Amino acid sequence: QGTFEPLPPYNIISFIGPGGTPFFTPSDPNIDGATITNSTIDSTTIGATTPSTAAFTTATMSNQPVGNLDLCNKTYVDAAIVGLSWKQPVHAATTANITLSGNQTIDTVAVTAGDRVLVKDQTAQADNGIYIVGTPWTRASDADTYDEMVSAMVFVESGGQAGAAFYCPIQPGGTLGVTAITW
Repeated sequence: QGTFEPLPPYNIISFIGPGGTPFFTPSDPNIDGATITNSTIDSTTIGATTPSTAAFTTATMSNQPVGNLDLCNKTYVDAAIVGLSWKQPVHAATTANITLSGNQTIDTVAVTAGDRVLVKDQTAQADNGIYIVGTPWTRASDADTYDEMVSAMVFVESGGQAGAAFYCPIQPGGTLGVTAITW
């Protein structure tokens, strides 16, 4: 159990282990999606009956926060502030209209069942979106409603567009499969 001071400068951290016993820092700094390096802890025991202060000079978070007291990285906070909705990366992104069924080559990448693909060049723009390769292709669970596409951003992992991020500038109020979706 961890408790963080709720307002800046966030300098009070309490950790209490099972049965109320103090929690000691592990020798391995990798903790459930968090990697802590170059940290200083102001006491050997973190927690117990009085909070201890700590200064972390570097921390890498790989998981999205889900709870009110979860740690999160600056990129996540910046995106939330400006209203971006980051989606899981896609394996490839289209460069032309495609058939939304079966394995095929997208921008030099052979995509197979289960791969995520950004479809952004359909003649019928209402069909654009993030898909899972299959027969037929289905919209990805994090982008299978119109509202999930508003302000969506996604990175491309492979192909000629590898490393690019695409933004979906559509406005609220549309209907998936009817309203044009552009990237």
